[in-house]
Amino acid sequence: MAKLKKVAVVGRPNVGKSSLVNKIIGRREAIVHNAPGVTRDRKVFAAEWANCRFSLIDTGGIYNDDSLNRSLDFQKDIEEQARVALAEAELIIMTVDGKTGLHPLDQEVALLLKRSGRPTLLAVNKMETSKRDLNLYEFYNLGLEKVFPVSAITGGGVADLLDEVVNELKIKPNFTENNDAIRVAIVGRPNAGKSSLLNSLLGAERSIVSPVSGTTRDSIDAEVVREQTLFRFVDTAGIRKKARVQEDIEYYAVQRAINAIENCDIALLVLDAERLVEEQDQKIAGLIADNNKGCLLLVNKWDLIVKDGATINYYEKMIRAKLKFLAYAPILFISARENIRTFDIYQKISAIYQNYQFQSTTGQLNKAVEALLKKHPPRAHKGRQLKIYYAVQTGTRPPSFTLHCNNAKLAHFAYERYIENQLRERYGLLGTPLRLFFKGKMRKAK
Repeated sequence: MAKLKKVAVVGRPNVGKSSLVNKIIGRREAIVHNAPGVTRDRKVFAAEWANCRFSLIDTGGIYNDDSLNRSLDFQKDIEEQARVALAEAELIIMTVDGKTGLHPLDQEVALLLKRSGRPTLLAVNKMETSKRDLNLYEFYNLGLEKVFPVSAITGGGVADLLDEVVNELKIKPNFTENNDAIRVAIVGRPNAGKSSLLNSLLGAERSIVSPVSGTTRDSIDAEVVREQTLFRFVDTAGIRKKARVQEDIEYYAVQRAINAIENCDIALLVLDAERLVEEQDQKIAGLIADNNKGCLLLVNKWDLIVKDGATINYYEKMIRAKLKFLAYAPILFISARENIRTFDIYQKISAIYQNYQFQSTTGQLNKAVEALLKKHPPRAHKGRQLKIYYAVQTGTRPPSFTLHCNNAKLAHFAYERYIENQLRERYGLLGTPLRLFFKGKMRKAK
């Protein structure tokens, strides 16, 4: 599996790096806000230009002067993430603000980039009007030869910039992307340990970890290969109650988390062992169930719990009682911080994904349905009884079955649940939802 070449977008805070990233990838993914420090993690996106594909890394703003105000207590982490991106990337796009002009911090960032030895393109952003053309020339003082006036808002000049990106990277067109990755969303309420879990799974400090809830304000993509299987993880911002979403940027972070659930194959719902299941956990679980996603429940911070022989049974009983609509999801007790059972997660994901794609032959399916009907026939209601003639599988991801019957209205919810449980047990379909459709016998036209 060939790796995409990486391009890092760096610069001081609030020069429009995330806006430029959004324009390049053609969708609003990176969070954009006027407040400095919004982009706290490096985030990797797939980008394409002229049939050439590459990875684009959005980074936190670089403060390179210890005397400056560091209002975020994890500012050093942001700087470190940006520096790691520099080490990973084959090409750098340094972004500056053409509206405000050259800033002393731009000089510091340019010096850092020169020392890195990476080829660098200078994108002078916010050049929406011709009046700002005069500001362009002062940026040549940074000593970077290739300067491109651009506007992340209108898209002006971005094409020229991307032409040079492709030229510098010497990318061959018509690169075929591998679409066989298992897409895994790590979700949960704030401060449950999602970023710590991602770091543990990757064996690297991929996401910034902080005891301050809400540190991850964007979705963080990362890929890893285990036993010839590609896993694409998305670490999302914690989903809060709407009443507590006070900032615009946090609203967008919540939307990213919801989108991650909608677009994943499997959701890892991270629960805090010290707080068990709360209302917000139930709402997130509801999103997973409503979107028919495979799911693994992870009870994190298990190392902090005082345990006896009955502790696990008590926790499982409490979780099942409050998350009844995720009854199909297995439970794993872990500690992301101490790496307790975290690598069992890969095996669980693979098994769930296999079940998520399960496909039965029509013959096997009808034998299973015949057996469950014989074991427990449907009850008659007002003299009428549900009769199931035959069943066919009509979809995967998740497995979907259509049962042809005499009257779909006679299929009681409790009997639907019975059929679902019997099919799940018959085929061992742990971790994936099942969808059942009842199709009544069509009346003959008169």
